[in-house]
Amino acid sequence: KCIPFVEPAPPLSISGLLANEVMSTPLKTIHVIPTVHEVITLLRSCKHNGFPVIDDNNKLRGMTIRNHLITILKFYNVKNQKTKEEILAADASQDVDEVWSSLLPEESFAVSLQSKNQPLTETIEALMTTCDAESAIDLRPYMNRAPLFISEHAPILRAYGLVRGMGMRHIAVCNEASEPVGMIT
Repeated sequence: KCIPFVEPAPPLSISGLLANEVMSTPLKTIHVIPTVHEVITLLRSCKHNGFPVIDDNNKLRGMTIRNHLITILKFYNVKNQKTKEEILAADASQDVDEVWSSLLPEESFAVSLQSKNQPLTETIEALMTTCDAESAIDLRPYMNRAPLFISEHAPILRAYGLVRGMGMRHIAVCNEASEPVGMIT
């Protein structure tokens, strides 16, 4: 009950189809270091649960889920606002202990048995007015940095095998340049 299940044998109707014929588009992506406003706008704009994380060249760098983004926003400290440039500059100067101490507790991201999405609370919505437009969030410590993805020209049966065999809920579909172009859920 409440646990997604994929049948062991794929339906005959998908045989011969390619990933780009069944993927969901348009794709909603998020940058590795987005602004707080971009994250909230993304969450408001759709009900999607999984998002490919891209770099400045539109290359796939990871995956994140809606509840993780909401958790990060819940713990966002307005007093410690940083721009993307400040986050990147701090990378070179911070020592490992300082980085680890600044991360959110892993219990905050614990998976519950229910797959319900957390709501956007008034506190999170208020960040749109209390944060500077350039205030950024570093998703690198919280995203899946090694996501499985599938080529847009791959047979859909390969994606089905990944979903079934690996228990995945989201698979990014990428073009030959490793740019996400769709999502299979």
